Order: sequence, then C-alpha cells, then structure tokens
Amino acid sequence: MSVASSPIGGRSFAAGARALITLRNSGRHGRRIQTAINRAKEDLDLKVTVSRTDGDTEVPVWERTESGSKVVRLPRSATTWTEELVSRIVQEQPEERSYAPLAVRYAAEAGRSVETVRKQLKESIELAEGRWVRRPSSQAA
Repeated sequence: MSVASSPIGGRSFAAGARALITLRNSGRHGRRIQTAINRAKEDLDLKVTVSRTDGDTEVPVWERTESGSKVVRLPRSATTWTEELVSRIVQEQPEERSYAPLAVRYAAEAGRSVETVRKQLKESIELAEGRWVRRPSSQAA
C-alpha cells in the first residue's frame, strides 16, 4: 500500500530517528561494529572484540580494541577570545570612543561578527574619563 505523499518523501519527514547496528567480521578489517543512523552527521565504525563472560554461558562481552580517541581540536571558548580582546583594548587604548566602531575595528581579528564583538565589549569594558577600562563585574573572570 502506498501513501500519496510517498513520492515526495512524506514518510521520511514524519519518521523518527532510526539506527542500524551491525556486527561485521572480515579477514581484512577484523571484527567491528558499524552504525548507520538516519539523522547522524557520520556513521560509527568501531573495532571490537567479543568474548564470553564465562566458559559456560553465551552472554557476550564487547570491548573496543582501539582505546585511544581521535584528538579533535575544539573551538576556542567565548571567554578566551573575549578576554584576549578586552586585554588588548585596555592596553592599546584605541581612539574609538563607542562600542560600534570599536567592534568594527576588532571583529575581523577576533574572527566574530561585528554585532557579537559589540555585545561582548559592552558587557566587559566601559569608557571612563576618556580611557577604556574593564567593568568591575568582568575583572573577576
């Protein structure tokens, strides 16, 4: 039986997340578990060993053969780039006297949008007697 919306993918829009887990065993690649998840960005392929808990039972024990993980470089936290930028502005004392031009000047160097930099600067620094200084609440951070 077909549904009228099937040819345009109506079923896939309404479907929940699904996963398929498969145990593979090949001479070249060894024993491994592969997963395929319909909403995942990538599939997993884990090398494993399977053994019995006891010699008398059929209960399997799964263990990964590769214990190490790939090193993934995480993006720098917002606190780090904000703190570096605030320190730089307090040290350099640029001639800009409002947050918008200051954000335009430093947004490209911070790798952020002008609006994001402006908001962070407004929370972190203020212009006092013609000098950029840290706000009292941001000095503890």
